Amino acid sequence: MISDEELYRQYLSGDETGLEELMKKLAGHLVGIFSSISSGVAVTPIPIADIYILISLQAIMVMLIAALSGRELSFDAAKEFIASLGGVVGAGMLFKLIAQQTSKLANGLFPGAGSAISATIAFGGTYSIGKAATSYYIEEVDLKFVKKKFEENHKHAEKKSKKALESV
Repeated sequence: MISDEELYRQYLSGDETGLEELMKKLAGHLVGIFSSISSGVAVTPIPIADIYILISLQAIMVMLIAALSGRELSFDAAKEFIASLGGVVGAGMLFKLIAQQTSKLANGLFPGAGSAISATIAFGGTYSIGKAATSYYIEEVDLKFVKKKFEENHKHAEKKSKKALESV
């Protein structure tokens, strides 16, 4: 694997062989940052208070990943990309969103429990959307394969965030 410094030197010298690798690394950093921010936002104990913020964060993340690939993308187009993951995936995300918001009601019984569940779901959803955007915009993978990868990444993200919660 090429170091970040070597990738940057290649880029500055005009050598484009490491450019896609650099874009993937940067996109990976963006996905990690936005997933963590989404998790923090979702800790808000009030149901529904974070939905618009999360959707906005996810759309901005998609816009930045698209920009890395050299494409201009509007906020509406980013929301459209997220919606295009639709079908079964969209229904699954809707149920996750409902579960995330409903889980906050558990805060009344066990303070913090519902917020922790909500944060886990928000992290997983944002991570999966970011990985799907990376596949589509940077790796130029066909959208139907991106949808499949989205589902796989979402399962992986759920496991990863649950493991992080257990260690706390």
